[in-house]
Amino acid sequence: MSTKAKLYRSGIAVFFATILLFPFHLTARTAAAPLPSQEPATPTQSRVKTGVIAGKGLKGRRVLESDASASVKGKMQSLDLSKLSVAPQVVATSSSVLTGTGAIVSNESQTRTGESVFMPANIAGTMVHSNEQDVYQFPVLAGQQVTVDAFAARIGSEITADIGLFDASGNLIGESVEDQFGDDPFIQFTPTEQTTLTAVIEDEFGFTGSGVFYILNIEAGVDVSPNTPPDTGTPDQLGAPDVSVFGNITSPSEVDKYSFTARQGQTLIAAGEASVYGGSLVSQLQLIDAATKITYFTSSLVDGGDPRFNIVIPTTGTYIIAISPIQQTTGEYDLNLSLVPSTAGPGAPTLISAEHTKPKLIQVTGTQLSGKSIVEANSLQRPTQRISKGNLQAKVTGGTGTVITVVNKPDLRRSNPIILP
Repeated sequence: MSTKAKLYRSGIAVFFATILLFPFHLTARTAAAPLPSQEPATPTQSRVKTGVIAGKGLKGRRVLESDASASVKGKMQSLDLSKLSVAPQVVATSSSVLTGTGAIVSNESQTRTGESVFMPANIAGTMVHSNEQDVYQFPVLAGQQVTVDAFAARIGSEITADIGLFDASGNLIGESVEDQFGDDPFIQFTPTEQTTLTAVIEDEFGFTGSGVFYILNIEAGVDVSPNTPPDTGTPDQLGAPDVSVFGNITSPSEVDKYSFTARQGQTLIAAGEASVYGGSLVSQLQLIDAATKITYFTSSLVDGGDPRFNIVIPTTGTYIIAISPIQQTTGEYDLNLSLVPSTAGPGAPTLISAEHTKPKLIQVTGTQLSGKSIVEANSLQRPTQRISKGNLQAKVTGGTGTVITVVNKPDLRRSNPIILP
């Protein structure tokens, strides 16, 4: 590994040490009382699966133990959501259901306060107070399989992770607890209608301290493994996302490719997760048109060394997601892909045209463009200014064939891509 790569990996290690070992500077909570609860409740749904992660690797192996008809370990009760205040993310908007939250540090400021997140999300937190419960609410579309996965023993934490999932009325859907072998718990659930769910994590015995930390992964998609080696040149065909692909980069020159079909106007949310869990892989993602071979977007180093992006699909057809290592790294990954209908949130910026007006200047025309819009050329943000309604001007030196996209702050909702003529 090069000196630069070693320094980078060291920086990532310091970053997570700061998040996980010094939480008092990052997460402010006041009282120690647990969240308000009602009488103990049994799970309310039959579409929930609970289990543990068998194995100590990055992903391990999700082993289902029971469904909601079986008894549930743990001691969680139904939540009184009327007494729970939910704080929004600073950079989130109502369209963030189409962008995801990514990697964040838990930021609850007081008890009886939850935090609003969007899938995919990885939240780093620490138990500061005795019997503390950390609470996260998130929207889910009808038919989306949700996985709530606690990274605890796998990342060296002393927490005995106990996680629960609750419906929009505060009823317990399912609960899972670390088992006697130290395997981390997870919950999977598929709602039949669009709704808001609440995930809760606590230490089973109410312990606190700098060593009682976690990363809570909340994402959509069914678990799949590559059907064929995805680095042979022929993409491994996936069913329609939402999926979580568990793969492994074994060589710094390896490129794993997966193909899927998508419809014009859908929003793709793609995340490659490894570094966020302390994994060794630092990667980049590329979205490629299978027919034209045009690379519509490239993402890297967004979430603690991991790539994540959203983009509106320009035409109905087959697309390829490629995940590859950077900085001579290797390791396991979780590639999470979701296709979200445009009706799930407010409209994305939509590009109609882009053309050079001067050698280093382009004009972009579209809808949902504002002073908070940023033009991207081949995935790189460029200096941008709004010149009139529906018109942006940006400094772009690339010529014919340059891929233009636009993102809107604060949550970086991205447009469809178009090609400079």
